[in-house]
Amino acid sequence: MDQSAPARDHHAVSHRRTWGGLALVAAVSFSLTASEATAPIDPAQPTFQTIHAATFIDTLGVNIHIGSEPYNDPNKLAGMLRYLGIKNVRQSSPTDAAGLDRMRQLGRLGARFDLIVNGGGPVDLKGAMQSVHDMTPYLNAVEGVNEAALYPIMYQGKKGIDAAVALQKDVYSAVRRSPALNNVAVYMFTIGGADPSAFPSIGDLSAHADFANVHSYPPHGLRPIFVIHAAIDGGRTSAATKPVVVTETGFYTLPDHDAWGGVPETVQASYLLSLMLDEAAAGVARTYLYDLIDDGPDPKRVSREDNFGLFRFDGAPKLAAKAIHNFTTILADATPIGGSVLLKSLSGTAVGVPYHHTGNALALQKRDGSHVLVLWNEQQVWDPATRTASTVTHIPIDVSLGSSYPTIRIYDPLIGTDPVHEYHDLRTVTVDLADHPIMLVLPPVPIRP
Repeated sequence: MDQSAPARDHHAVSHRRTWGGLALVAAVSFSLTASEATAPIDPAQPTFQTIHAATFIDTLGVNIHIGSEPYNDPNKLAGMLRYLGIKNVRQSSPTDAAGLDRMRQLGRLGARFDLIVNGGGPVDLKGAMQSVHDMTPYLNAVEGVNEAALYPIMYQGKKGIDAAVALQKDVYSAVRRSPALNNVAVYMFTIGGADPSAFPSIGDLSAHADFANVHSYPPHGLRPIFVIHAAIDGGRTSAATKPVVVTETGFYTLPDHDAWGGVPETVQASYLLSLMLDEAAAGVARTYLYDLIDDGPDPKRVSREDNFGLFRFDGAPKLAAKAIHNFTTILADATPIGGSVLLKSLSGTAVGVPYHHTGNALALQKRDGSHVLVLWNEQQVWDPATRTASTVTHIPIDVSLGSSYPTIRIYDPLIGTDPVHEYHDLRTVTVDLADHPIMLVLPPVPIRP
């Protein structure tokens, strides 16, 4: 549910998101292990919340729009995804053979799809499922209709939300009946709109979805942590017993825009890094950023829909794309994949992090046993009233680890992929925490306990 932003103009998004659909994620053997990330951090505990680094990277996804420029070159898209270190994409079902061919080509290049079954109407279930089966080798998930309150559909004589509910039930049944889709899950449809109190009561549809589904757009430059948990709780009401995915979230880069939330590229970059970590730490199984590329060139700098991208319309990476590239590059695992890797919690504390408010910590374990300890603190760094950057507060954080390490390397993903500091033969270190995540890389074998 889009609980944190006003409804976007229909004419601005009709070529992108007027079609609702159904998204698939593994229902039997999910590639995601969301349970790793469900335990809350308690600073009194001697260990950090820890998940596999590969699990964290697999929580990341991004929205794309094959069928519209600038999204019709699969090789270009694949290059951007490789740069980001992301393989998961969210995409509406193809509307013609050319679109299907491009989507399948991107799948062959490594992308894995959350496929939105097209809405509008009247919706044809047989045709919708044909698109699903055409994309089966490349699917993660199938998703119910997109923002049904904003873009109503027609199905089996029903309209609007009633039609979306009926379609959700039928798509779920169709997916579950197909042996070829055993490892594909169904996401709940989204409703859309700014005010959760205005949402119609649809009851608990947990029996007809594998994941609850949320849209969350923090308004007016608001830091993500102040929106995420309310959005998750709201989205979960429609599938109360199921884990959660966030299929749209992001910030658009128009700091002079007087609508609901333009920010500079620097703020988009720092907020998106924190947002990805917030949602993984909260147990969100996958987060699809909105979106990969600016929808248009927007020379007059007036269209928010043309400025949500991680890349500009001409393909140049924004600061957010560079920051995500740096983060996933630092997190990359050179150890070959093979067998299961025992998850070992990282022992230690980080004193000074404002837990349970704006800060947090998450340890990410690579396959070789090394850990990347990420610390972050979301500060309000943009003032929408004056459209100016706010002063950043620097907090000294005393990190005390359970063992001494031969090297402790500190990285700043907003700067690059080389360490900004390196320490030797230590178990305690003080680091400077500003308005974006920092990363402490620890080797797999400490010197001594």
